[in-house]
Amino acid sequence: MLQGKIFRYIFFAFVLISCVKSTFTKTGFDMNFGSNSNGISILTPVNDDSPIVLKGVITMHEGALSVKLTNPDGVEVYAKVFEDQGIFEINELYKMIEGSWKLSYKSQQGRGAISLHALN
Repeated sequence: MLQGKIFRYIFFAFVLISCVKSTFTKTGFDMNFGSNSNGISILTPVNDDSPIVLKGVITMHEGALSVKLTNPDGVEVYAKVFEDQGIFEINELYKMIEGSWKLSYKSQQGRGAISLHALN
């Protein structure tokens, strides 16, 4: 009898825990880019306890590519121009500020691939 009650409590606790979903938001780019292409993606965070993560890979074949992450206050917290050929990994953390974050890129006669995301 006691075993049955314990089993029911454990089962009930498991059901409650499995119903709690981890919520996060993600925005960004997974694409090839060419000469003079550009893009903007907006992230509106939902998790006040987690930082903003900028993570991805830039592959440059030629030209230049500028990448920016702008916080809701309008401050460019990440701004970099990739001009050399190669593969570049990005893995940055930023303090979460409530509001919309803007991730953007602009190619200047560049050619390559961008797989870059801002998430919270």
